[in-house]
Amino acid sequence: PGTKDIFSRPLTHFFDGDAYLSRFTLKDGKAELQAGFIQTPQRVKEQASGEMLFHEFGTAAPARTQQGRKNQPNINVVPWNGQMLALSEGAHPAALNKDSLAFENFTNFGGTLPKDVSFTAHPKFDPLTGFGYAFGIHQGMSRALKVYRMNPWSEVMEELYSLNQSRVYMIHDMALTEDHLIFLIPPAFFKLTGILFGDGTLANALAFDKKSPTRLLILDKHGKEKPVEIELPTSMVFHNGNAVMKDGILTLQTFLSNDGSILELIADWNSETLPSAAIPDLIELTVDVKNKKILKSEVLLKAHDFPVFNKQFTGKASRYLYATSMGRPADVMAFDKITKFDLTTRTASSIPMKQGQVCGEAFYVPRPQAVLEDDGWLSYIGYDQERDESFLAIHEARDLSF
Repeated sequence: PGTKDIFSRPLTHFFDGDAYLSRFTLKDGKAELQAGFIQTPQRVKEQASGEMLFHEFGTAAPARTQQGRKNQPNINVVPWNGQMLALSEGAHPAALNKDSLAFENFTNFGGTLPKDVSFTAHPKFDPLTGFGYAFGIHQGMSRALKVYRMNPWSEVMEELYSLNQSRVYMIHDMALTEDHLIFLIPPAFFKLTGILFGDGTLANALAFDKKSPTRLLILDKHGKEKPVEIELPTSMVFHNGNAVMKDGILTLQTFLSNDGSILELIADWNSETLPSAAIPDLIELTVDVKNKKILKSEVLLKAHDFPVFNKQFTGKASRYLYATSMGRPADVMAFDKITKFDLTTRTASSIPMKQGQVCGEAFYVPRPQAVLEDDGWLSYIGYDQERDESFLAIHEARDLSF
């Protein structure tokens, strides 16, 4: 999000705000920045009117002007088939020109993504084949989890699964092994009436059932095997790290909090006093898939989320996982360090923020022709309060030095 108000109307939810995209180009010792708001039709119409017209995820437009919902492509951006896809997970991807970053259209992948099916903000990509894997939720009576394979040489997607669900669950992420897609589905869900009638914010339609389990769903990525489902204790989950399947044993790094209070915190993000919340921890799950049994659940890091790792190791045994600390009690969303966790030695090192600085989530760039898993750069965009400006920081991933 690149703004927290629309024509002086404050946006109250952490998810709200028009998508602002930045592209940094580093070459020959020079840095260039190309940046601007993504000019979706809803943003263009709103800017021309001079008024807030559309409901944000958590902030309602005035009753006299409101014209439906605005699904902000402000979560993630990925290159695909000659375009950039800006993603919201509430609607179809916003396809951008790869050079100018201008908005071109909301893509439905050649008609293979139905109008009433959303699209994830976190598709996964097989580093060996180049195929992508994505999912969406049918925003209708079936409430189906739709799972797709994205062909890098074709505009269309292939539907692998359509799994009816009892509720419209809030599924933010998944993990990819060499042969499986891994979902952790928390008991956070949208009330279907709140989705269909469109007369309020999606945040108002969101609920958390503290009496229901979190479900581990394991799917064959070729769409040929019967899904495996395993119940876990009630928890909230947004993001997963890497996952490996070997001899029927699944090892998954994920980030869990023991209740849904984090949803209340991000909903009240603009309040003078933030409510207390259970903050996610980095958890490693070891699962006997055949016998549907959790063998081990180990806490590796407290108060972290927003994982990143070397994507060339997707689905393979990897040693390093990077995550963002949410350790400031006064404001857990003011991220205060980037942590590198060694999954082999079970040790951590970190990049702490300076006084008056906060960081965004990190991203990893491998060095060309690198052999070692952490031979690359770890980077993030931060904010410096004293200078009142953002900055791009780039560290050596091996020792976290500049």
